[in-house]
Amino acid sequence: GNAWFISLMGHIPDLLSKGYIVVIPEYTRGLRVWPNQLVNCREALKFTHDFVPTIGGDRSRIIVMGVSAGGHLSAMLSLEKKTRRLITGAVLMYPAIDLFMTDIPFTVSFGFSLSILRIRKGQGLLEWFWENIIIGPSKITPRSVKEACPRHLLTQISKEDIQEVPPILLITGSGDSVCAAEAGRIFVNELKAKRKVGVIKRDGYVEFPRLEHSFDSHSGVLTMSNARIIRRWIEEVFTGHAGEEGKD
Repeated sequence: GNAWFISLMGHIPDLLSKGYIVVIPEYTRGLRVWPNQLVNCREALKFTHDFVPTIGGDRSRIIVMGVSAGGHLSAMLSLEKKTRRLITGAVLMYPAIDLFMTDIPFTVSFGFSLSILRIRKGQGLLEWFWENIIIGPSKITPRSVKEACPRHLLTQISKEDIQEVPPILLITGSGDSVCAAEAGRIFVNELKAKRKVGVIKRDGYVEFPRLEHSFDSHSGVLTMSNARIIRRWIEEVFTGHAGEEGKD
């Protein structure tokens, strides 16, 4: 993550201490450079898939994980046809899952209009940020908006192809004023509803009460608890994945 133009990395020491190989993708930084960030992440995933066996890694056990903007990018990789087949699971931490909150009230919105900053009354903070900082007003179109939105992308995946989407764990806080917890909750429910009956995918949703955006930015009991949840889920996904391969 963070905000599609700053690179922040968390949970890495914990994962390294447990024997995981951690690959940290870098992406183009700057204003209005979208979709370079996503393109760079696609390239990093493909490189990891091809390279990790040479350092003792297992390419059939790749987990993508990101916080906030990184959660958005990880969701996109998990849903896009060309990349989802390379992923075993995805951990999305308080992700920007529905950029324009199509049917969910904005958690933070402007109560005024200000033309110099292109602010519209009633516009959500995340929507304004995406339009003016990430994509840019000159490139904003209905298509560009939809193509960048994980929740919309999920609606475009057929029930036959949904099984290619890896299991997803979404973690958020109910008090998140940037990326509404309700958006994440709806996304996971929609994902589960599309899965075939009888097909086990370990999609999960964890919502910490009253916590704000970036609640695990600092080390402490909460961060340690969150790390344990992530590790336990990853282990369950790997175990299930091995079982599924054995059935084939």
